[in-house]
Formats: sequence, C-alpha cells, structure tokens
Amino acid sequence: LLEMVIDPVCALVFEAETAEKNVMRRPPRSRGKTMVDFKMALFSFVQGAVASLLIAGALLYV
Repeated sequence: LLEMVIDPVCALVFEAETAEKNVMRRPPRSRGKTMVDFKMALFSFVQGAVASLLIAGALLYV
C-alpha cells in the first residue's frame, strides 16, 4: 500500500524537475572518479543520523 503512494509521488517530482543547462555538452566523468565521493557519503550519513535521532526522539516523547 505504501508503494502505491510513494512511487507516483516520486515520479511526479522527478518529472517536474527542470534539466540542468548544457547537461549534454559537459564531458562525462573520468573512469577513475567515483560517483559518490567522501563528502557526499558523509553528508548522507549525517543526514540519516539526524533523521534517525529526530524520529527516535519523537517516539520516546510520545
């Protein structure tokens, strides 16, 4: 049931996102460069940790 709500909403959000300018004129990334660097991985981890702490705090509060 949850997927029936989340999937269409995600599709609408991605379709509404505007394309970056000159995206097809940029050269591709080099083979040696990773898709996710340390800075992006750290940001994702911190974001997940903060969300988890907020949810745990809300559950303990209730």
